[in-house]
Amino acid sequence: MSSTTSTTPQFFIIPLTPGTPQTLRVQLVNTEYEFALQYCNAASLGWVLTISDQTGNQLASMPVLPGFDLLEQYQYLGIGGALFVLNQAQPNTPPTFAGLGSDWQLYFAPYP
Repeated sequence: MSSTTSTTPQFFIIPLTPGTPQTLRVQLVNTEYEFALQYCNAASLGWVLTISDQTGNQLASMPVLPGFDLLEQYQYLGIGGALFVLNQAQPNTPPTFAGLGSDWQLYFAPYP
């Protein structure tokens, strides 16, 4: 008798308050980070995420855009997972000011 093991991707939603810039502490793969989300109207940039370590040293800053891993270019930081934003109804549309945290969710998926 043989058994098969199914590996289901594990991920979780990072809870955000819709329609407001915010700073929050997030535990990712046993390390705490600070996430600062700001909305930039200039040049239609939209939401920008800045990630800092526990002591406030800025590690990375990026626009919050759908369709790819936001941490891909920062793998050297060793965060240990993928970060992405998704709206099931509009998968290729950037999050609106009021939509991030409601229609658009921020997900973290640790590497196996």
